[in-house]
Amino acid sequence: MAVTVKPTQAAWRRVSAAVRAHEKQPRGSMGAIRKKIFAAPKTAITFKITGDASGGGKYYGRSFTGAIGTAATGNLAESDLGTLATADNLLIFNLQELGQSTHELTAGTPKVKYFTGHIKGKAEDGKTLVWFNGIDAGECA
Repeated sequence: MAVTVKPTQAAWRRVSAAVRAHEKQPRGSMGAIRKKIFAAPKTAITFKITGDASGGGKYYGRSFTGAIGTAATGNLAESDLGTLATADNLLIFNLQELGQSTHELTAGTPKVKYFTGHIKGKAEDGKTLVWFNGIDAGECA
């Protein structure tokens, strides 16, 4: 799944610096510059919370990968989000629960929770570490 990220001002400054540096290089080296300019970071991830981890505000979950649904007809289904991992592969930190010893989000009941967050690295157990700002949709009603 391709992710498009809008460049920040700092990113544009780096691009401008790269272009200026390229102007001093011999012709034919623009391909390397293009790769640097158009390589969007792949940090966004859509996931499903499957359970609580031992610390407050920390959860286990599974990521969606592969092709996403593109049909405009029919109701939105989990399969439209991609293929769900078969086992927990994420350690998820909910930044809304920073400093709390409890879990505010529920996994599976009354409704399954889906969120989008940002990959921040690897946890000690090898799971992908994800940060997000999430509230329970039931609290918005």
